[in-house]
Order: sequence, then structure tokens, then C-alpha cells
Amino acid sequence: MKYSIVIILFFCVKTTLYAQPYTLNKDIKAKQLTLQGNPKHPGAGYLEYYNTIPTDTVQYYYVKGHDMYQYVDIFIYAQEGHPNLKAALAVENWRDAIITKNTSSSEEGVINFKVRSFNDIGIKITTTDKHPVPFGIIINASTPIQNHLTSPFVKAIKENTAPNPSQAKEHDSTSSGIPWLYSIIGILVLLVGLLAGRWSKKNKTILLLITIVSFHPSLSSQTTIGEDIQQRTEEQLERERQRTELNKKRNQYIKDRIGSINKAFKTASALESLIGAYQNLDSCISTVPPANSPKIPSFCADKEGCAPCFRNAREKFNQIRYKLEKLQAIYNCTTTYTKSAIAFGDNASGYHGVVGIVWQSERRKIMKSIASLDTSYDKKRIELLNKLNNTLLELDVCERQYGLEDWYDRFGVLYYNFMELRYHRS
Repeated sequence: MKYSIVIILFFCVKTTLYAQPYTLNKDIKAKQLTLQGNPKHPGAGYLEYYNTIPTDTVQYYYVKGHDMYQYVDIFIYAQEGHPNLKAALAVENWRDAIITKNTSSSEEGVINFKVRSFNDIGIKITTTDKHPVPFGIIINASTPIQNHLTSPFVKAIKENTAPNPSQAKEHDSTSSGIPWLYSIIGILVLLVGLLAGRWSKKNKTILLLITIVSFHPSLSSQTTIGEDIQQRTEEQLERERQRTELNKKRNQYIKDRIGSINKAFKTASALESLIGAYQNLDSCISTVPPANSPKIPSFCADKEGCAPCFRNAREKFNQIRYKLEKLQAIYNCTTTYTKSAIAFGDNASGYHGVVGIVWQSERRKIMKSIASLDTSYDKKRIELLNKLNNTLLELDVCERQYGLEDWYDRFGVLYYNFMELRYHRS
């Protein structure tokens, strides 16, 4: 089995991410669907894809281009009639579906998956209809939402700024980050779409045939055939008209939903309830703030009315916090995915000797490629913690201007120590 490494830029370093759900079945050739920018909603991702699925077949797709901080809506619908399409989402491997839905039980005949994932999202589509079914996939990814880390800052008052010698300590964070590389195995294969052409007749051809029959008695026996052809053509045109109307209705329904979703994501009051409707496909992504996070007294407890030095340093401070969260999620997701892939391969290869021999070779490649993962994580963690410490020192300058002379030694270093332990590799 062949593997390929995909190198992308993340945090200004080269990073390797895995692709579609894992499989040892070489007959599964999934098509990649890559989200593009949405001109109507800057920062959001969008994709439209259309294909036809023959009866009693399975088609595989995987979605790329989304971020773990984006909330993804996947819409799947038949473009004509009311055939029953079944769709399932998978992440770790194609065999184990996480969510399954069908068009027959979905509102307006449109399947809607609402999910969040660090990994690529696998989509498996099947149909039991007696005829090929043209269908559409429309995907929307929200603008990145980073709101689960609550602010650690509280208003500085006498009670929480009273001197406490036990908190004061020397602190030096001189470790500097160096470029690093994640190594994870991914599978990238393309599926050649099955396209079904549609046949139709021109009305003028039928009229010409009727004219010829009317002037040639010897062909009068063919009149019934001509009428049948005309009737079938009219039925075909009517079906095409109904199909167009239905497709237009479902397409507009989806686009209205996407417009409402993206608008709601920009409304703070609706954000919390909206996010609750989305299912995490990865257990490795945190959705709650770190437990036992210390509170930091500050003369600028909120953003309103803060001096520029507070605003600038606080913005960098929050960016680094979310980068540390993402770093930990990448490590956890990578570890989970790799363990799952190895267990899946070990189990599947045991049924066939030849497959087992091939798998052992590929298994060694996987183990070799992830051997430096722990070291890479530690190096990047030190780099980000060093930047976090620098922003705390910047905040210390601001706090000194407003009366807390030893803010860093008393409060900044306390928070740094918490973060250093919080993102220590377990």
C-alpha cells in the first residue's frame, strides 16, 4: 500500500497532516473535495459538487480545507424526484461510520450534517434506487470561532492584589523555538466521477416526422409510433421541468440556510446556542476552557477603555493561547489517529498472509515517520511558551504604568507556570 506525506504551513513551520479515513482496501478510491473561500462571507469556506451515483454502488469523498475552529455544514440532496440517498461520515477509517442519515427522513429531502473536525471528513454515499441518481453536495465552513477560552483577567482590587511573598519568584524563559515537522501518514487518492448523460429529443425533429407521415399515406401505419414518440418526449420534457424546479427549490433552501448560519455566527447572542448543534467528530478537540486556570488581577480587566499597550499585548496573548490549544489538539488527534490506523492494519492484515507481509512493511514506515512526534511537540511548545512569556512581560510594562509595580513576579509568572504545566505532553 502506498502512502504520501502532505506538507503544509502551520504556525510558520512545516507540518504534515493525514488525509482521508484509513483503509487497506485498494478498491476504495475517494475523491478529494477542497473548500474554497466564500466571497459573500469572508473567512468562511464553501464548496459545491455535483455527480451521479449508479444504483447499488458506493462513492467515497473526503473534505479538506477546514480548520478545527470552523463549524462545518454538509448538505447532500438528490437533484430529481425523491430517491433515497444514504450518507455516512467517517474520520478514523471508512468502516466505522460516526453519523448516518438519509434523504427520505431529512427536512426537504436534504441531508444536513453539522460537525466540527480537525481531521479530513470522510463522506460515504450509497443508494438503493433502481436508477442512477444525480445528486449535489454543498459544504459551508463558518469563519473561525475562537471563544471557548475565557479571559483569565479580573479587575485589580485591594483584595486580589495584596502582597503575597509566596507567589513572588524568579523566572527566566530563554528557550527559543526552532523549526519542526510533524510526521503523520495520509492517504490521498482521487476518484474519477461517474457521469451520466441525459438524452432528449428536439421538438422540431418530432414535428418534421409528423409532417412527413401526413403527406405519405404509405407511412400512415407509423402515425401511432410518431404519436408515442411525441408523448414520450413531452413526458421527458415535463420530468425535466419538474426536476429543474425541484433542484432549484432544494438549492435555494440550502443557500438560505447557509446565509442564516453565517449571519448567526456573527451574532454574539446566538453563538452559544448555535455551536451546541454541532457534533465534534474528534474526541481530541477541547471545547471547554482549561480547568483550574488562575485568575490574573489587572487594571484592564476587559477590552473597553484599555490603553493601547494593553490591547496590543492582550491580542497577542490570546492568539498564543489558541495556538497552544491547537498544538495540543494536533498532537492528541495525531496520536489517536495513528494508534487507530495501526490497530486497524494489524487486525485486517491478520486475515491474509500476503496482505500481512505488505502491512508490516508499511507499519514500519508509519512508526518511523512518527518517531520524532514527541520531540517536535516539545520544541514547538517551548517556542510558543516563550512567546507567551514575552507577552506577559509586555503586559507587565502596562500594569506598572497603572500602579502594580511587581505584576509579573506576582501574577504573570503564576499564569505562565500554569500554562507550562497545562500543555506539557502527557
